[in-house]
Amino acid sequence: MLKKFFNKIKYELCIFIFSLADILIFLPGKDDLDMWCFMTYLGDYSHGFTTRLLIGDIIHRFTDFVSLDMLYTLSVSACVLLCFLLAVVSGKVLRSADSSLLTAAKVILAFGLASPIFLPLFSSWLGLTDIWLVILTLVCFIFNENKYTRWLIIPLSIACCFIHQVYFFTYMTPLCIALLYDCLKSKKPLSRAILCAADYLLLIASGIFVLFGRKNISFSSPAEMAEYCLSKTDLPMEPEWLAQQLQYEYFKNLSSVMTDIASSNTVTDLLGLTVIFSPIIIFFALMWKNALKSCGNIKEKIVIMLCLIQPLSALPAYITATNWNRWTCGIIFSQVALALFMIYRRNEAVETSLKKYTAFFKNHPAIFITYFIFFVSFAKLLG
Repeated sequence: MLKKFFNKIKYELCIFIFSLADILIFLPGKDDLDMWCFMTYLGDYSHGFTTRLLIGDIIHRFTDFVSLDMLYTLSVSACVLLCFLLAVVSGKVLRSADSSLLTAAKVILAFGLASPIFLPLFSSWLGLTDIWLVILTLVCFIFNENKYTRWLIIPLSIACCFIHQVYFFTYMTPLCIALLYDCLKSKKPLSRAILCAADYLLLIASGIFVLFGRKNISFSSPAEMAEYCLSKTDLPMEPEWLAQQLQYEYFKNLSSVMTDIASSNTVTDLLGLTVIFSPIIIFFALMWKNALKSCGNIKEKIVIMLCLIQPLSALPAYITATNWNRWTCGIIFSQVALALFMIYRRNEAVETSLKKYTAFFKNHPAIFITYFIFFVSFAKLLG
């Protein structure tokens, strides 16, 4: 009986243990936290609307004082929840995969979980709000499998917009592509079309509001906002440092931010990310390209073309913000999620393409092993 039970959860258990171990390896102590990651948790909407304050506003509805212990516990809990959701979703995909595609699914999943800017990033930058975007995206994929819960995708997607506007350029795209695919493939497309159209339109409206709807901010200066935030927390932040960070995050306009980025970045800043991740990006591009060739259905061609060009959606984030490892994390997550989604949906064109590359790597295992070791060895550097 124990063996039978283990067989039912073996994928989920292995993935959860690996993910949790990857988190714990890079988990900082309370004295080593990067305070920049917690700034958005200190604000709320009581002094006007601006971006990235949704989590902070929710917290402030339950307490007037945001302690270090509270945020540390919340952030660690988010990491554990992420590991659990990854195990649930990944296990479901692996169990659904055809025996001839199981190896390919495992390899794609391995690269996603072992990415040096996925779990190590969320662990070492504990409190980074991007983790909530990943969590809610995974929940949306789970809800999409039920005809009743899939309608909750709309409010969850909108919530992601208010958590961080970078959602539009990263984790939103794989979900929108998946919704479009299910709409085009559905035998009863009306409800799917309504869901897809409603989600798209409301996301566009939310995006316009979030990006351009800063209203009624009652703070006259970053120093005043910093003083207010520090009065409600015991986080070890210097008022001058916090005011400087708030100046950049909430008081500068886009043109000023662009000027700062242009003056501070060099071409070599992207060299490391390019060297490490270009092979896997090229792999996905070739996979989608071959799937496109073997696909005869125009509707499927549209979706697969969107999967192919999906990494380009992150360009606005790269141009307007300097945290390039975060945006690369979004690209890798999105490509892995779309590939596994297509495997789960048993898309023939993608299956054909994956079988081709699986055969290649089986015949040339040294190429795969060498790159995989090279790939995972940068976790500490990029995290």
